[in-house]
Amino acid sequence: MTRRGLRWKFNAALLPVVAATVLLLGWLDARHERDAVMAAHAFHAQEVSDQSATAAIEGTTSAAAVARRSLIMHRLYA
Repeated sequence: MTRRGLRWKFNAALLPVVAATVLLLGWLDARHERDAVMAAHAFHAQEVSDQSATAAIEGTTSAAAVARRSLIMHRLYA
């Protein structure tokens, strides 16, 4: 019977942690991108014939806020 070496044990312990981290970051990035796209669509989905004043842009949907969140997410990846 062969004994497992330290390298094998280290890889067996580390692989699930790395896989879970990559999956979590991928899910968070996909959620952020989906929310940013939906917010942009909601902003542009005003009716043309509506005579009311255009609503102010929400702070979380401005281009600067979306870019800042995207930069933070990609810094986490790095």
